[in-house]
Amino acid sequence: MFLLGILSILQLTTLPGILILKAINFRGAFLQRILYIFALSLIGSYCLVFVLVAMGLYARWSLLLLFTLESLG
Repeated sequence: MFLLGILSILQLTTLPGILILKAINFRGAFLQRILYIFALSLIGSYCLVFVLVAMGLYARWSLLLLFTLESLG
């Protein structure tokens, strides 16, 4: 369970933002990229959880699947 907690913090604060910045091909200064990654990760995670709850799909299996897909991207 401790490992899942560490992975969830990583997923919440970095992975979605990195994927979004890769998708839009953003180039910027190091500090600017770090701030954008953090902010976009929080916004993206919030929106994703909102959609999953609204569709009734918010469960452990869906979050593990999501984390796996984000890690592969």
